[in-house]
Amino acid sequence: MQGTFGQKTANKTIGKKESQMEKRRLKSQENSPSFRRFAESGFTMVELIVTLIFIGIALTALLSSFSTSVVKSTDSETLTLAVELAEAKLEQIQSDKSGRGFPYIVSENYPDETDPDGYEGY
Repeated sequence: MQGTFGQKTANKTIGKKESQMEKRRLKSQENSPSFRRFAESGFTMVELIVTLIFIGIALTALLSSFSTSVVKSTDSETLTLAVELAEAKLEQIQSDKSGRGFPYIVSENYPDETDPDGYEGY
């Protein structure tokens, strides 16, 4: 029985020595420059939150300017169409003046157009 007790004590001593050696090995790895570089290469939670806030603000500004440009584009399209319709009416009046004479150009011959041909709502 004495042999077993001595063996258990020896195994505990060997186990402690191995554990101490493992701790020393890990400590030496932690102090190495390559390990520190690897451990510090990630992002912190604060950095991620600040980045997300920055991206959110930038996207808000970008989408706001995009919607404004879409509205202005629609306004300019409507204005262009109105100018084209007005020019067409002026050409018709000038043509009537040349062909039928000046006395033909009266408001009764040119009624208000609520929906010009092919352009409903104008």
